[in-house]
Amino acid sequence: MILGHVAVITPFILRTTIASLSQLDLAQLDTSASLGAGPFYTFRRVTLPVIRPGILAGAFLAFMASVDNVSVSLFLANPETDVLPIRMWSMLESTLDVRTAAVSGVLIATTALFVFVMDRVAGLTRRLT
Repeated sequence: MILGHVAVITPFILRTTIASLSQLDLAQLDTSASLGAGPFYTFRRVTLPVIRPGILAGAFLAFMASVDNVSVSLFLANPETDVLPIRMWSMLESTLDVRTAAVSGVLIATTALFVFVMDRVAGLTRRLT
């Protein structure tokens, strides 16, 4: 099941990270190398701060897509597997229970909180202005 979810979420991470890498100025890497910095130091101090918002956004999108992906969980689950989307699906099929609505509300509130935190960390509002 983990491999199935990884196959589904990989494009989210790659797309946002590649978009962040397109903003990287190669002159900064050359400047860092000419000043005597090694490749690891250059990556850690120059490249990573530029691509960090893309990595964080990709991780956020991947997590949300994985939690919400009922179809992958249903097709790859075995009888011993009990993950949240399958549990919610079975609760909706068998009875209309208020626990499903409560879990859905918690997921919506958690998503809103994650969006707020990601806006503070990645600074999407600052980048658009």
